[in-house]
Amino acid sequence: MNSCLQSIEVPYSFGKKSFYHIFKEKTVPVKNNKIRLIATLGATRGSREHIYHFPDGSKYTAAYSLGAIAKYYQIDELVIIGTEETKQMLEEYPMTIDVETTIIAIPLIKNIEETLYHKAIEFFDFPGKILLDVTQGYRAFPMLTIFAAMFAQHNARNRTRLMDILYASAMDPDCSPGQSSCDYEIISLLAYLDSANLSEVIHSFINTMTVPNYPIGYSQFQSLESLLRDTSKALLNNDIYQASKLSKRVLESLGKISRTLPHLEPSFLQLEKDIAKIRKIESEPRESLKLLRFGHYIFEKGITLQAITLIYESITQFVYEYVKSNHLSKIFLDTKGKKCVNMHNTYYKKNCIKKQLKSRVNEMGKDKDAMESISELLFVLDHVRNKAAHAFIDSYCSEKVKQSYHRLGINPDWQLDKQLNEIIDRYERALSTLNVLSAI
Repeated sequence: MNSCLQSIEVPYSFGKKSFYHIFKEKTVPVKNNKIRLIATLGATRGSREHIYHFPDGSKYTAAYSLGAIAKYYQIDELVIIGTEETKQMLEEYPMTIDVETTIIAIPLIKNIEETLYHKAIEFFDFPGKILLDVTQGYRAFPMLTIFAAMFAQHNARNRTRLMDILYASAMDPDCSPGQSSCDYEIISLLAYLDSANLSEVIHSFINTMTVPNYPIGYSQFQSLESLLRDTSKALLNNDIYQASKLSKRVLESLGKISRTLPHLEPSFLQLEKDIAKIRKIESEPRESLKLLRFGHYIFEKGITLQAITLIYESITQFVYEYVKSNHLSKIFLDTKGKKCVNMHNTYYKKNCIKKQLKSRVNEMGKDKDAMESISELLFVLDHVRNKAAHAFIDSYCSEKVKQSYHRLGINPDWQLDKQLNEIIDRYERALSTLNVLSAI
């Protein structure tokens, strides 16, 4: 090869020093803009050169795909993962690549796959950019090296920046590389890995309303991932209006890539249904029902504390709407005898009405029972909200609160999610009695 060649045979044990440290001691520190090509290679004799075609029309002649890729990308470092036979073959048929080259010779021993996997991970821990060529390789080496790249993307000390996963595909299946010069097309496999990561992102958003920080390099996938992340932030901030605006762009982005990824169609359909829920929530004209629907949506994702807040706000908003629409403003007065609805701040208006609700339900005629139930629910939910918000530091439940629990038929010792589920159910029953609730 050249004077930069380093040949490292992987022993059974590294003693006190890890293989990674041995390598690092022999190389100079790399800058963040450097490119390291990691390539798997078997023992096929490189006695004949082939032509490798790249997407932009460029062509390079080399005995192996890694040689053409090294020239095309002007790499700074080359790591070849193979066996002892690979090393011997390269000594017999050297390559002319003027970059620092390291050969990892994996011993053909028991658990060879595990040995390879861990050694590959060490070389993916690199502060620059990584290219991966899996065209050739001994048995499972290419596949395991891809797995190592996936692991390193999430766990490496220097978060792995995977530029691409490349493969040289024969343009003429009948061409025999051992007998004649063949043409190969360099294709990217990164989109396949990205589609797997995108699938995880979509399912995480649907199931938990969160977007994991999975590396995605394919630009069309990045757009959808970014929009889902922004939508998630809006939802977690209780900004249903912004979430609905973003959801429209999510659908547009989804439309651009759905035809190219038929295997993800079930995931896309689930995402479309979830987006439809968000848009339906935002379109609800009545604020109290909008908050209730939003609380439902959040609760389905398992975000209980946020759901408690939304259901609480839904109930206080509904009581405020009820008082105004039924002309009951005159009986809800502040400490100075002024109407609660005339207070300068909406929070103060609703809080003023909430505090007097229980003492005023007898003046609500045919709606007395339903409004009394809502008053009890608000009282219990206020206790639940404060308890959960303070991380259950004080588990004390007053006798007055216990009585409200008892009247509602809810056990205060139940898990929080079960309590909230019962509170929502009873709230909806009360709203149905008052003829203000459509099916949710």
